[in-house]
Amino acid sequence: MSDHIIYFADKTLIFTAVDLPEKVASECAVYRIGPSDTITRAKILQFFEKYNTLRLITPDPDGSFEHFLREFTWVEAAGGAVHNPEGRILMIYRNNRWDLPKGHHEPGETIEECALREVEEETSISGLHLERLLTVTLHAYCLRGHWEVKQTHWFEMATQEPQIPAPQLEEGITRVEWLPVEEAVECARKSFPTIQRVLERMLEG
Repeated sequence: MSDHIIYFADKTLIFTAVDLPEKVASECAVYRIGPSDTITRAKILQFFEKYNTLRLITPDPDGSFEHFLREFTWVEAAGGAVHNPEGRILMIYRNNRWDLPKGHHEPGETIEECALREVEEETSISGLHLERLLTVTLHAYCLRGHWEVKQTHWFEMATQEPQIPAPQLEEGITRVEWLPVEEAVECARKSFPTIQRVLERMLEG
């Protein structure tokens, strides 16, 4: 058994079998269900009206997680955290937040090809080199009244050529910049938890 984490924008849902001492549990919402119980999306959204983090304690986190996903359409995506020879990190600005480039997987391409294509399309940076898979994140969202869970594969990438990025305006991106590491980390801190997680993994080395 393993933990499963799904992000709902700024909110975090954790399916886990690990219970917490009362002192630690008081720092987030905790909800316990039995081996034959299930949890609905509506119930989770009720918790998120008051809390930013919910730990769902269950003896079968894998099974509870799989059952929960039945209320969503599954979407595959990929993106990247890119650094240049100066050590700066490429970030995009979309919907009033700093973000990292990513996009939907298309039929016939590998997840690595998807990551490279999406980063190039959203930033105009070409000649990218894949270095390693950083992490895989899940986030849930409602699109035109329909709920989806997007699984995004995040890769560390590099470019050896000095290039000036340009935003893909039709995707709502208004800025693309090479940021110093400290500034990128600060921007990520004010962004979504998924972006924070990706940069943390990148900087862990």
